[in-house]
Order: sequence, then structure tokens, then C-alpha cells
Amino acid sequence: MSAGHYGNESEVLRELIRERQLREEESQREIEWIRARLIEGERSGFTDQTPAEILQEIKNGLGWDDL
Repeated sequence: MSAGHYGNESEVLRELIRERQLREEESQREIEWIRARLIEGERSGFTDQTPAEILQEIKNGLGWDDL
């Protein structure tokens, strides 16, 4: 432990637990965001765009105009 910034093993374990909890919270927020976007998409109805047009719109939104 002398090489690190933790005083003992217990501190290391607490830090690992905190990091894991934060990752789980972030994952849950991401899942909720995705679900909300899916619901939004379902409610918006159908489109007359071709798959190629949809793909181009996505690429343009991501700044991938040249792909």
C-alpha cells in the first residue's frame, strides 16, 4: 500500500465499490435515455424516407458528411 494513495485495503475496497455504483447509475441513465428515444420514435410514426436517406441523415447529424 505504500506505493499508492490509499491508507489501507479497506479504502481501496470502498473506492472500488463507489466506482462500481457510479457505473451502474450511469448505465441505468443510459438505458432510460434509450428507452425514451425508442418510445419517441414509435410515437412519431412512419417515414417516407428510404433507408439510404435515413442513413445519410444520421451521418450528417454525427458530422460524418463524407461517409
